[in-house]
Amino acid sequence: MVGRSLGPVVAVAILSAACGATGTTARDVPEWSEPAAYEYALESSCGERNLIGSFLITVVDGEVADVVAGDERADVVVGEPELRAAVPTLAELLDEARAAEASGADVVSVDTNGEGDGRPGLIEIDHDTDTTDDEACYLITAYEDLTGSPTEPASTQPRSSGELPQLPPRDSWPVVVGDPPPCDDDGACADEILIGDVVYGRGCTRVRDEFVTDEALTDGRDAVHVIDGVDPLALVAQRGPAQSCDEFEETPDGLAWHMAFGPAELPESVVCRVGDLTERQVRANGC
Repeated sequence: MVGRSLGPVVAVAILSAACGATGTTARDVPEWSEPAAYEYALESSCGERNLIGSFLITVVDGEVADVVAGDERADVVVGEPELRAAVPTLAELLDEARAAEASGADVVSVDTNGEGDGRPGLIEIDHDTDTTDDEACYLITAYEDLTGSPTEPASTQPRSSGELPQLPPRDSWPVVVGDPPPCDDDGACADEILIGDVVYGRGCTRVRDEFVTDEALTDGRDAVHVIDGVDPLALVAQRGPAQSCDEFEETPDGLAWHMAFGPAELPESVVCRVGDLTERQVRANGC
């Protein structure tokens, strides 16, 4: 689990006051497309329920992959296997709201905080406003889509099995790195590498040293080498300053091997096999 705090969380007293109110009841719970991997902070309060407390939750392939307690109440939940198994994904929270709506709950309110994709920021449920302690309130903060992690290819080229640009002939290696083509999105193209006609998107994921061969596409301080058993059009290793990425520790000489993603199709298992992955990257890639 990444070492990050839960971020700002609304006090339970404030949130409980919102749950006790019988204000505008929102119907038609919004649809939300759940990413393959994401992380969010949950403050669960209101009512007499087991799921009470502050949690940092990681979801992979629709299932909770990791839970970190943010307070003593959450410690109790995380420490009990049956209670921990009930910690929800965001999709399950929306399903709970839909079920309450279908059962005729007096209050079902979903606030998306202006998010156009339907992702919830606050969910309030009160099954019967005349009954005490049957409410549920969920405050969602610190959301992060992990499918955009450094293990994902950054190249703007299509990754397909169709006609692909080719690297210079091997007998001409090492070659000089060229200037990347113009790009309108500085954030997406800042770390591109041009070798011959092939654009690589440089990531922050480490390549284990034992998988880096002596076969160099380019040489020098920022050399690019072939990875053992991997198509160089799909993935190569680039040696560069470790401080440019915060996913791993500094190396003695200030350099480290990173993955650089090319346009060819990359089998999912390759990243798991050759990568020196953080715990978060392992979860995001299903390793």
